[in-house]
Amino acid sequence: MAVEDVAGSVALLAVAGHMVSDVCAIAASHWAIDLAARPA
Repeated sequence: MAVEDVAGSVALLAVAGHMVSDVCAIAASHWAIDLAARPA
């Protein structure tokens, strides 16, 4: 039972890390779109 708890915790941490990387990618895309929309 302890192994299942640890595996579940590790899986949740992996998902959380993936969500953080997704948020960073979306923020970077918004920044790039804003940068591209500025006049030269």
